[in-house]
Amino acid sequence: MTTPLLGIAEVVSTQADKTTTINDAILALENATQAGLAVSFAGGNVTLSAAQYASSVAFRCSGQTAAVTLTVPLTQRAFFVDNTAGTFSVTVGGASGASVAVAPGTVAALLCDGSACKSANGTGGGGSGEWTAGIVTALGAGLSIPAMASHRYWRINITAVIGGNNVNLAEIQMASSTGGADLFGSGTAFASAAQGSGYSAAKACDGDVTTWWSTPDTGPSTSLPQWWAYDFGSAVLVTEVRISPLNVSGSLYAPTAFTLDVSDDGSTWSTGPAFTSATWASGVTQSFDAAAASTLVAEWNAGTVTTLGGGLSLASGALVGPKIAIPFAFSGLPGAGQMLHYPLLADGLLTIPAGFTGTAVYVGSNPTATATFVLYYVRSGTPTAIGTVAISTAGAATLTAASAYTAISGDVLRLEAPATPDATLADVAFTFEATHT
Repeated sequence: MTTPLLGIAEVVSTQADKTTTINDAILALENATQAGLAVSFAGGNVTLSAAQYASSVAFRCSGQTAAVTLTVPLTQRAFFVDNTAGTFSVTVGGASGASVAVAPGTVAALLCDGSACKSANGTGGGGSGEWTAGIVTALGAGLSIPAMASHRYWRINITAVIGGNNVNLAEIQMASSTGGADLFGSGTAFASAAQGSGYSAAKACDGDVTTWWSTPDTGPSTSLPQWWAYDFGSAVLVTEVRISPLNVSGSLYAPTAFTLDVSDDGSTWSTGPAFTSATWASGVTQSFDAAAASTLVAEWNAGTVTTLGGGLSLASGALVGPKIAIPFAFSGLPGAGQMLHYPLLADGLLTIPAGFTGTAVYVGSNPTATATFVLYYVRSGTPTAIGTVAISTAGAATLTAASAYTAISGDVLRLEAPATPDATLADVAFTFEATHT
């Protein structure tokens, strides 16, 4: 007879020498709760036997030359996967059910419930102040938690582009590590809109930079935001996005502000890390570090970690982050006193810093005289100025905000153009950086 989960031999009542069995059981239990097993991926993916799975509590990964899979028996137990020595992700799961991607350079706590593997590091989704497969990477002046997790659907949600509202992208790649292999393969690309079959979403991941995805430049689908998404078929971890703009002068219609969003069903999306000041050279591919952009930071005075598992608790202090992009875009010439509105989410936990730190401004056509835009918050129907953005005749932006603004439930942000329109100022876009506190 053996125990159902770890397979440890049990003492039989008629057994003459029970000491050996008891000692062996204690040793097996010690190994299952304290020992580590080295797992080499030099030969590719690895499947653990039942004996290997039960023999240790930690599995130390090494030798991978690409993203790999560690398959474990679907037997109930908690364990750790140590990928601190790896340079590629390790996806851990059983022969069926959900799996968890462990990013390179990290250690993950996992739980097998008998039908699937789950992360025991936390719950939630990246980008909203929660995390799924995040792990503690630093503890001292602050606590850093990468808010990255595996998801089936990944989306680039574009809120500002160079030179207008329609988007043109020659090629997109997603990888699970910096400089890693492109993850696209048998999945499906789809988008918010496309300018005909010759410019479909699939053109942005066909490996050919002479073809491209394009959104319409006329008709009802011309306004921003626009998005491009990919269905991987199963959950994957994306930590780097590579985008190739068109090889045209000025990299027209390349994104200057976007977020990397995630979904598990293709319809309900969680906003991920924001990139708010992208710059481009014609035809030159640019890489974006999603892992670094999505880091949450907790700061505290005499704070202590009191629980870590289903959630994270601090004895004192507050959780700060992640950063949030708030976009406004005027297509063509802004009208006299034209107002754009941005309703805020109900929780009200949002702060725009003094001086509009982190804000990005794009000017398609410079004004003939300094043009000043005013950002207001509207509370209970009353607008109050937060600060101004003055655009010079050279297209330079001067940001002014005397103090930080903190939202409350029901607030609406409003950006107002100059009361007297400038004859030449056109295609102006603003992305204000805020923090979810």
